[in-house]
Amino acid sequence: MKNPTFDAIRSSSLDLAIVARVSPNRMKNQDIDNIAKVVIDALNKSEGDPRFLFYDDNQIVRLLVWKIQEQENVRYNTDTLTISFRIHNDKKQMILIEPRTI
Repeated sequence: MKNPTFDAIRSSSLDLAIVARVSPNRMKNQDIDNIAKVVIDALNKSEGDPRFLFYDDNQIVRLLVWKIQEQENVRYNTDTLTISFRIHNDKKQMILIEPRTI
């Protein structure tokens, strides 16, 4: 986050995408708006912390959140989050492409 490239991003309007791959139990018990809130709060500037993506969540002009159920691994928690962002471009749509499995 100390990369100078982030300076332009930090002061821009943003598109943000969040993909949560969750266990069957979390699929029914975890609200999607709470997932989005936790991620947005984590990326927002905190007092005295130089690690942040944007100064204020009002910079997010487009948000896509997708909760996908994954088969739970009995040996460990397999929940994952994938977060992607870009400087907002109203000429580009936001789409999520399901990764291919080999």
